[in-house]
Amino acid sequence: LPIKTRKYKNLESAKTYGADVTLRYRFNKEWTAGLGYSYLDTDAELYDSDDDVLKSVIIDGMAHHKGNCYVTWNHTLKNENTWGAGIYGRASIKRYYHLNGNGKGYQLWRLTGNYSFSTKHGKQRPLTFNLEAGVDNIFNYVDKTDHVLHLGTTNPGTTVYAAFTIRFNHGKKLFNKRTSNVVRNCI
Repeated sequence: LPIKTRKYKNLESAKTYGADVTLRYRFNKEWTAGLGYSYLDTDAELYDSDDDVLKSVIIDGMAHHKGNCYVTWNHTLKNENTWGAGIYGRASIKRYYHLNGNGKGYQLWRLTGNYSFSTKHGKQRPLTFNLEAGVDNIFNYVDKTDHVLHLGTTNPGTTVYAAFTIRFNHGKKLFNKRTSNVVRNCI
């Protein structure tokens, strides 16, 4: 199988036009939903050496329409620990390419859950623990385009994941005020 590579090409008069819209609605203290939409259009001219003319083209890798949505639930218990869950989706129509055909449109869905709790020392909570688990790409979409380049999405398929995070809310200061100002001014 020959190795396929992509080359950058100079374009004349490249222009992009677009708009993004994001909506978020909180139903109550526990439920939130959101939608996002992006429109993008491009116009450029590419020199065609065969015909010795500039041709109007769409810029490589561009998709006209993309969107996302989510619904989340978060519940705070009496001891201030929290439970949460969410479902997230994102979609794109085909992506345009000059060579090797266009990338396919897709939609990907993710389901997550989390539990967060803190240690208590008097009124302070010096440590917060967060456990999160989920499934990414629930419907196992994989771009199986014949060519080597994955032009729609590079998602490998369904992925199950888990994460455990510890957050230190209070700590000792590493520098005194004079030293920290010097360090800040040097950065």
